Amino acid sequence: MDTFWLRPKLYFGDDPMSALSALAGKRVLIVTDAFLASSGLLDRVKARLPGAVEVFDRVGPDPALRPV
Repeated sequence: MDTFWLRPKLYFGDDPMSALSALAGKRVLIVTDAFLASSGLLDRVKARLPGAVEVFDRVGPDPALRPV
């Protein structure tokens, strides 16, 4: 059996996107749905990421465990 475990950090407050600078020079994958991708927020996030950014925007809203 294999295990994959993540311990995410959540940033919030006055300027949470300032934490994106810590990803400088790293490859980033953003996983989202089509609505959020087209809302303008994704463009703001990508503008703050200085490295290579890939976007997967084909996640359905509130997905069940099976598609995930």
